Amino acid sequence: MSTEPEQPPVVHSKARSREERLHSTAEALHSGILDGLSPTPAAIRDAWDYIDGRRTLDELIEDVVRRHTRGTEEEP
Repeated sequence: MSTEPEQPPVVHSKARSREERLHSTAEALHSGILDGLSPTPAAIRDAWDYIDGRRTLDELIEDVVRRHTRGTEEEP
């Protein structure tokens, strides 16, 4: 039995150009809008961070999970 902590899987993503990031982000936002959803200001900010290459998808996903996951602390 190993005592080393389990490492998260390594995700290899192909580098994409700004134009490709813009196109895929626009498609994703459009899909949500067609489903009756509206992007929040934070989602739009995150989208521009990704499009402009300031943040990776992995970084954005980690941040979104952190923002929207409730703590596991039990109430007294």
